[in-house]
Amino acid sequence: MPSNAEASGIEETPEKVCPVCKGKRFVHPMLSPGKPDYSRIVPCRCVEQETDTKKQSRLQTYSNLAH
Repeated sequence: MPSNAEASGIEETPEKVCPVCKGKRFVHPMLSPGKPDYSRIVPCRCVEQETDTKKQSRLQTYSNLAH
């Protein structure tokens, strides 16, 4: 059964799409002349920020400092 958004023809937009990786979560690192190194991929900075936030939340929960 289609959702209301599908039935009305309106696409649901994601919360926030990273402008760097366009939601793919990985990027090609840059070489020294400023060209992408297509032989490698690294996590995007949005993934690193998300990981840091989750880690901080987990530490607060386990340390009981959040209360």
